[in-house]
Amino acid sequence: MPRYRYQALDKAGKRTVGEEDARDVPTLVVRLQARGLTAVQVEPAGAGKVGRLLPRRRGGLSAAERVLFTRELAHLVSSGVTLDRALAVVASSSDRPAVQELAQSVRQEVRGGRKLSEALSSRPELFDDLYRHMVRVGEMSGSLGQSLDRIAGHLEQREEMKRFLISSALYPTMLMAVSLFSVGLILGYVVPRFAEIFENLRYDLSGTTRFLVALSRIFRSYGWLVPVLAAAGCWIGLRLVRSPKWRTRLDAGLLSVPVLGPIVRAVETGRFAVTLSALLSGGVPILTALGVARDVSGNILVRRAVEHIGKNVRQGRRMSALMRDSKVFPAFAVHMVEVGEETGDLAGMLASVAREMDREARHRIGTVLRILEPATILVVGVLIGGIVVSMLSAVFSITDLPI
Repeated sequence: MPRYRYQALDKAGKRTVGEEDARDVPTLVVRLQARGLTAVQVEPAGAGKVGRLLPRRRGGLSAAERVLFTRELAHLVSSGVTLDRALAVVASSSDRPAVQELAQSVRQEVRGGRKLSEALSSRPELFDDLYRHMVRVGEMSGSLGQSLDRIAGHLEQREEMKRFLISSALYPTMLMAVSLFSVGLILGYVVPRFAEIFENLRYDLSGTTRFLVALSRIFRSYGWLVPVLAAAGCWIGLRLVRSPKWRTRLDAGLLSVPVLGPIVRAVETGRFAVTLSALLSGGVPILTALGVARDVSGNILVRRAVEHIGKNVRQGRRMSALMRDSKVFPAFAVHMVEVGEETGDLAGMLASVAREMDREARHRIGTVLRILEPATILVVGVLIGGIVVSMLSAVFSITDLPI
């Protein structure tokens, strides 16, 4: 019988490492669950690398697969299928190995007596606080199917925004890359050919042409430094971003920039509103919901504002007044939250805020890109046209032909 080395977590979250004989990995996992342990990693004893039972976020369960797992599970549970049977159906019907493995491992824990929320809590790299809180509330209220459906909708909305940002930035990025490549090609190969002709003819070049020839020589000699400096700049930038001091300055600067500031503000407010709305609709207490909304904020200033709101709401202050005092959230969001507090429909008003912020962010991003694309073409056209005109002017001057 083979021997396996394992790492497991008990109900208190304490990690346990050991070795045990078992027929196969699933048998060992079930055996550990019977002892109140959740297997995290398992490998054959003597193996060099630990084999994870669950797919990782990177190279494992993608965002689309997480949405698929949640949506299928929501449909089955809402139809009256038991959780054990629903997980079995998801595992057998999915054509994606990562989803199959996740559903099988979660089902083993559920069959061992754990709740779904407890099984998901041992996988924080796959399921964030919002996901786990919604599942826990659904279990407590007996509306797990509805909670999973809300989670799936939230994940789909978030992924749709990511796809929109990526697709919107794809064309300008490609345009900029092709433009830089074209300029590099001209400086590295075209200008030197003309420079050789001018040098052989000993022609007195104009100041602009001399500058281009000198720039071309520098580029040919030290062009290899461009990717090195770019990589070094990215590395330094990442280090600075990870520093709390510089990250705070960067986030504050982004919020105050005329063009990017409103976009960042709309995106962060929408993320805050949709998270809080989803949790409040599921019955999560507002203090707990604010804590989760704070954790999902991507901007430090917004995160601090949400944390300040949570502390003062605990003391009885109104959330709308705290949002207004923070000067981080748009006036529309503040007014809608105020109306929600007065009417008792805070979750509904937050959902409206999320939709409006999503629409505004898309509109602003589209406007910026519509301006950026022709501006990039114009700048590159002027740059390349200036180089070509400067070179041809020198050539026409040599031959005494009119330009």
